[in-house]
Amino acid sequence: MNIKNIENIVNGIVENEFNHTSDISASDFENENFEYKQKVLMTKAIREALKKDTTEEQQRLIRNLEDSISSEWVELCRFYFREGLRAGLSNLKFLNEIDNIECIL
Repeated sequence: MNIKNIENIVNGIVENEFNHTSDISASDFENENFEYKQKVLMTKAIREALKKDTTEEQQRLIRNLEDSISSEWVELCRFYFREGLRAGLSNLKFLNEIDNIECIL
């Protein structure tokens, strides 16, 4: 197996786990995190206010802007997920000394 094959396998694992983790944890996070709920409500209020005072074209641009910013943040989350995984596999090996560490995290 060459380095490119290994790289593809590792990238596939990271992508799969990123998607799996975000699917499972997002709903719990959204339900339990008060600060996040407040930000969601603020975003909804701002979006509704903008709808009242903007044209259809401006609303389309705002939606495109929101989509673009969301995509940027997802890519940044992927980066941090990968770096966290890298740290967990290398310089945080000592955490294996703690019994049931996966339950604590």
